[in-house]
Amino acid sequence: MEWRPYSQRQYQIDSAGKGLLMRHKPTTAPLVDLHIGQLVGNPGIGIEILNDNYIAAPTNNAYYPNTDTGKNVAGWTNASSVAPVFGDLSDLSDATYARNSGTLTGAPLYLDFRLNRGALTTRIRRFVIVARCANTIDVFNNGAALVRASLMIGGTRYGFSTFTGMVPLSGIQYATIYWEFPYNPATLQPWTVTDFANFSTGTDSIGIEVRPWGAPLRPLAFRIAELALATEECVENRVRSFYATSIGSLGLTPRWFERTMTAGAAANGNYNYLHVFGWFKADGSNFFTVPLLQDPGVLYATGYTATTAAAPSSRRGSPPGRCCPR
Repeated sequence: MEWRPYSQRQYQIDSAGKGLLMRHKPTTAPLVDLHIGQLVGNPGIGIEILNDNYIAAPTNNAYYPNTDTGKNVAGWTNASSVAPVFGDLSDLSDATYARNSGTLTGAPLYLDFRLNRGALTTRIRRFVIVARCANTIDVFNNGAALVRASLMIGGTRYGFSTFTGMVPLSGIQYATIYWEFPYNPATLQPWTVTDFANFSTGTDSIGIEVRPWGAPLRPLAFRIAELALATEECVENRVRSFYATSIGSLGLTPRWFERTMTAGAAANGNYNYLHVFGWFKADGSNFFTVPLLQDPGVLYATGYTATTAAAPSSRRGSPPGRCCPR
């Protein structure tokens, strides 16, 4: 079986989220293996075969810390001048918070909590760390702060790629900051229910990293009043899938790379949908051009005879950080 762009044109799948979605009516079992042609720029690529619920309705949820087991609050104190507890960051009140207990001059300060929120059975399409923070100028000679989300996964710390700067302001003026992790930085794969379980009932944790910016960050000047994991979830609609941060660069001789797709939900309905989109590389780039090769095919399934497929369509696919067409 074969999907190919009959128009013989090039498709740009860019960082704005454009992808290709092609419909196919299967007559055999779902595909297992595929061949991927070399692509310009050696990009990351995501390939999904979706069932007929390809535009699955999203559900948005927020998960707050719900246990003090495994917390890391060294260098922090709360409104009662004792070690912070999970309730200081999960009660949606600015009256409870954690704040830095000492002066920060260079070394980072971390705050970590586990979720203890049970298990999920849905597909995780977006994974966003949310923090409500403030930095006050009312503490004498206080400087600016740099803050970013931080994840502890399997004993290794993964920080968000960039920091958010917070200049000191008069009074206590909170700002809500969002950091979206488009994939699990430990696996370079989409977030899974197992990943969530590790944050919820395992030993992984969510948190923030704070650093001084310019002048030292003075004691009790920086506050965090809310910490959460926000998700966008949907029913599992992937029959098969494959994600890679690198396939291979286009050389003088076109080549094909054979890859195995992972199993997902059962196929249903009369159609499957092939979804191809730019996957995030380790360096953060996520766009590519599907080139005109000597053979214009884009994807081939191993062990099937090439047949005439439905004409493909170009369609907006996954915005950055999403692995499912909307």
